[in-house]
Amino acid sequence: RRSKTDGEMQTERTAVLAPASAAALAETVARGEQAIILLNRRGYAPVLYCLDCETVLGCPDCDLAYTFHKTRQKLVCHYCGRTQDFPSPCAKCGASHFLPLGAGSESLAEDLAAILPPETVVARLDRDSAARPGRTEEILAEFAAGTSRVLVGTQMLSKGHHFPKVTLVIAADADMGRNLPDYRAAERVFQLLVQVAGRAGRGETPGRVLIQTRSPADPFWELVRRADYQGFFEEELRRRQKWGYPPFSKLALVRLSFPKDDPDGFSVLAEVGRVLREAAPAAGQGVRVLGPAPASLPLIGGRRRYHCMLKSQDWPAIRTLYARVLAVVPRGGEVRVSLDLDPVDML
Repeated sequence: RRSKTDGEMQTERTAVLAPASAAALAETVARGEQAIILLNRRGYAPVLYCLDCETVLGCPDCDLAYTFHKTRQKLVCHYCGRTQDFPSPCAKCGASHFLPLGAGSESLAEDLAAILPPETVVARLDRDSAARPGRTEEILAEFAAGTSRVLVGTQMLSKGHHFPKVTLVIAADADMGRNLPDYRAAERVFQLLVQVAGRAGRGETPGRVLIQTRSPADPFWELVRRADYQGFFEEELRRRQKWGYPPFSKLALVRLSFPKDDPDGFSVLAEVGRVLREAAPAAGQGVRVLGPAPASLPLIGGRRRYHCMLKSQDWPAIRTLYARVLAVVPRGGEVRVSLDLDPVDML
């Protein structure tokens, strides 16, 4: 639906908390206990949609959606750091009718006002709320003292905190991060959820953990529910062995980037691909070459990004192959190439 007034932004969104979660939260607060809610996405809304031209406001340097930060009144690109003041007219059509889509830790904290008594203090812990030096410690100290009854935040609140009065933990969107194109994605989500679950019930009163998912029948959630490290480890090993990921192979990424308007970038990319395919059989140890292909985030900071995945049984074979790549990439040019051995970040 369109906004009724020029410049007005609609804020109707689907509720982040399921009815059962909202009821459990209200009951917990009514008993004088505390709760932690994990939503591992900062900002107010990950997408701002123009109702007039039906487009998403995005960063021109990254071709990715801006995240709306309501408190700061800014649109922020979480990848290159570019910001834009808001409210401001749509860059495409000049209109000022917007709809925020999705939710972040900022909007979730705001929405809790409709669920909880007016006197309930809700604290938020994420990179934005804790930007000022010492602010993280202040937020945690206030929560520990009981000044705030509910703590909403990102993964910053998942580890190392001991709050005896916390009897409820809610993972508001537990599916987030599981489907990233990274072989470690499931491991990271499992670790995060088990860690945040451990914040509940650390005092004399037993704790309760609610996990919200769109796929409740997935066996993964039973492993999380039981904090079954051994079961997850065995299942993850089977999956990695099937697809040839570490520890059953040595894995590396050849990362290549060039300015989005550089006419020579694609020529260099094609040459790198040719060299990798032709030289791989001679590199030894059965090096497998996948790519080059656009990275999961194909444009950041005005540069096009491509990845080539290399799998082998030893590192020297990969280094030998990368040396052939360096020989065909012009030195001192706009094309950048690097070798990431055992990459922590596949994006």
